[in-house]
Amino acid sequence: MASAESVTPSSAVLQLVNARGDFNTDHFETFAAEHFPDDQLDEDHNLVTIALLGSRSSGKSTLANRLFDTAFDVVRPFSGRATQGCVAAVSASKQLILDTQGSDGRDGHNEKVARVATLALALADALIFNLWAADLGRYEAAGYSLLRTIFMEHVRIFQGEPVKTLIVFVIRDHDDDSPLDSLKSILLNDIQTLWNDIDANGASLSDLFNFEFVSLPHIRHRKLQFDQAVSELSQRFSDPNHPKFLLHPEYSRKIPVEGLYNYADVVWKDTDQDKSVELPGKKDLVAAYRCDVAYDSQQRPSLAQLNRWTSEVDRGNTIPAFGVKASNLLESALAKYDRDTLSHASSPIRAKKRSELQSSLQSRVRSLFNKQILLLQNAALQRFKKILLSKVTNPMYERETPIALRSVDEWFARNAESLLVPSMRLSYRSARQEVQNALATYGEGFANSPTAQLQAMQQMERQAQRAPPRQRHIEFGLGINAACRPRGFGNFQLITGYARGPHTMQFTLVNDKDAAEQEGQGQVPFFRIQPTINTTVDL
Repeated sequence: MASAESVTPSSAVLQLVNARGDFNTDHFETFAAEHFPDDQLDEDHNLVTIALLGSRSSGKSTLANRLFDTAFDVVRPFSGRATQGCVAAVSASKQLILDTQGSDGRDGHNEKVARVATLALALADALIFNLWAADLGRYEAAGYSLLRTIFMEHVRIFQGEPVKTLIVFVIRDHDDDSPLDSLKSILLNDIQTLWNDIDANGASLSDLFNFEFVSLPHIRHRKLQFDQAVSELSQRFSDPNHPKFLLHPEYSRKIPVEGLYNYADVVWKDTDQDKSVELPGKKDLVAAYRCDVAYDSQQRPSLAQLNRWTSEVDRGNTIPAFGVKASNLLESALAKYDRDTLSHASSPIRAKKRSELQSSLQSRVRSLFNKQILLLQNAALQRFKKILLSKVTNPMYERETPIALRSVDEWFARNAESLLVPSMRLSYRSARQEVQNALATYGEGFANSPTAQLQAMQQMERQAQRAPPRQRHIEFGLGINAACRPRGFGNFQLITGYARGPHTMQFTLVNDKDAAEQEGQGQVPFFRIQPTINTTVDL
């Protein structure tokens, strides 16, 4: 596009809506994320947007570049080319600037221009309406048809909401000596006439709009004065400390940068005159975005945890204390969602998204519950089989079966109970009945089953091959030791004994009494008896 003056690009430019009226769905999100980083936004990430409106080739792009240091393409006057659709750029102070397609008196007020004006109204915290001083009072040349559209769409979009729109009228080429107040009076009369011509649902103009009026001299003939006036107006948009600062909080659309794409896309689609859907209010659109963000921020970590549990269950393991853990997960996710969306408590969208979040998470929890119940059913049957096999050689085997069945049934109920989530309607009653039936059927046929018979034979063989167990005991008995030593020097010895159980008797005969006495053993008795107690310990 030919350029009337050299502009050094200081920010990116994106064709938001092209000449065919197509919304740029491919690059807008990337554009916003790249040029509006989190550390340069307020805590709510709200974006400040300013849009320029006016007649075709009235100098909107030039004015935007001078005011906000943007890099919109600028065309030569009467070249037959002008801004088409809506073009977005980023100002030096990180504001989103929208340059829009102007109305053309030759073509009439076409549908696309009206849709672009509506988009600008929905997004912008302030509207700059650019017009030439010589066109004041001329309906088409001054772009009054756009003003009428703005008035009508404001009533429709923001109905019932305490939202005000600021429109800054910039009157170009004000080079005569007429005071600004006289131009302001003309404009205000025309504005009131336009307002009286629409159905405002009983609202007054001052209820919904505030107006500012600024005049600029000719850009070439009085360049120095033009630059000074533009610099002053630029500060009023960028410096909160300026005494005539324009962007007051009451005008803020409070659109978070993360939701800018969704919001703009919905507005653009719903302004299509071929649709019967009413344009949703800005409050509902922002609520939808905020609730979507809260939904995603809670669903992602919750699903991640549920996926980890699913992997564990798929490996055949149950989750210890699953009911408590799942209940805590659900309660935490919903509580955080409620906290993050508290400012939209009255919006039905909040309740809808909460219900969707709850349903999504409960569906996964229910699936995990059912999988674990199935694992418990299988484990219960295996547990029952193991008990029966251990009792198969017991002569009282048939009496053991009901006891084993009750034991396994109680084990199943105890573990299934730990899977229940109090806030959900979960039940294991039917699963427990299935287990009881399966155990009873298995128990009835187990004794005659090849498995049981083989197991019984193997156990009997192993028992037959075992050595008899040793008897462990402690015994006490009486012991008698008797000795007879007749006189003599011989060495004849007779030793004999008798034992019965723990009782013993020992008798000794040695003919060496004389020899023993001579050896110094003293008087040796002929016969001697010595009793003892015997103790036998067998471990």
